[in-house]
Amino acid sequence: MKAQIYQVLHVVSMILLVAFTFQAFAMPDPKRRKRTLMLTGIFATVMLIAGFGLLSVLKIGFPAWIFIKLICWFGLAGLGGMAYRMPNRIP
Repeated sequence: MKAQIYQVLHVVSMILLVAFTFQAFAMPDPKRRKRTLMLTGIFATVMLIAGFGLLSVLKIGFPAWIFIKLICWFGLAGLGGMAYRMPNRIP
């Protein structure tokens, strides 16, 4: 696949993951919990796969900044679930 396809998938899934995470924090409605957690999981997975696909197509290797991005990815992927586990701690 072309690098542009991976890049578009990576950026679009990142934007949607952030949007649904903010939505989970804004309205932690138990009725929307299953759908929100499912979508944030799908977007996080697509973001990870597209990012590593982009690395392999561009033949960048595994530089040190990838570790920082992975830590940010783990944090962002887990934030959606935290909104539903601790709704009374959300300001």
